[in-house]
Amino acid sequence: MLRLRLLVSVIAATVLTVALAAPALAQSPVENFSIKWRGELEVIEAGGVATCAPPQVCGDPDAVGHAQIQVIPDENMVCFTLTWARVDGTVFAAHIHPGVAGDAGGVLVPLFGPGQFAGQGAQHGCVTTSPENIAAILENPEAFYVNIHSTAFPAGALRGQLG
Repeated sequence: MLRLRLLVSVIAATVLTVALAAPALAQSPVENFSIKWRGELEVIEAGGVATCAPPQVCGDPDAVGHAQIQVIPDENMVCFTLTWARVDGTVFAAHIHPGVAGDAGGVLVPLFGPGQFAGQGAQHGCVTTSPENIAAILENPEAFYVNIHSTAFPAGALRGQLG
């Protein structure tokens, strides 16, 4: 009988903890983005002028990849799982940049780099960034893109918009 009371107490405490935590979790939902990368989406900009834009392919034309991006507002964190294949050269960095489709911008959130990864590979992890960066991404994800850089395509081999 004592074990039953103890079990009921533990269950009640667990339910109460979850119930109290739920509103806090609801205030800042985690946002997930799934992105297919393509070289043809890359735009190279020098001094505010696009030096390469569709229909000319700026990135690696036969490379493919996928990015899973998770934005966690309560922790000012961005987590990522990136995969790529057929990227010419050595992959050395990945970033989130501001820029709508067809525009390029500076680095907003460095995901990884410098590093040296094969033309086919994967990388995952989490990075912290400012609350302002998190808010901007969540407010208008279409205004940001993720890309990876390689030695053959230093300005960007693959790109995909968040939104």
